[in-house]
Amino acid sequence: MRLLLSQTVEVVETKCHTVTYAYRLAAGEAKDAWLARWEYFRSPPRPNYPYPLAHLHLNASLHNADAEQRLAKPAPHLHLPTSRVPLELVLWHLIAEWGVRAKTEDWLQRLRDSLTGFEERRTAP
Repeated sequence: MRLLLSQTVEVVETKCHTVTYAYRLAAGEAKDAWLARWEYFRSPPRPNYPYPLAHLHLNASLHNADAEQRLAKPAPHLHLPTSRVPLELVLWHLIAEWGVRAKTEDWLQRLRDSLTGFEERRTAP
């Protein structure tokens, strides 16, 4: 299992602001081996960008053939809306769902503490 990260941060006075991120979960090194992509843009990346700024892509097909036929594009190209997803939640997912080995015994508390800090900083005036 591989996690590829890309994040652009802008520093404004004493605060860091995420401008964009892409977290890509992949089963291997091949370009099409990705399983999920979490993406976020603070501002639309181009004029008339029609998708939610925070979204998820899943490299999957729909189990329901009728639904699959109604799509305007293949399922992996769908932009499934999300809120901003902090990296801590992606790491939590990898450990809890994919069996990725945590570096410490107290990984869950560390991630929870970091998420609390994220929310405090995100909502601070």
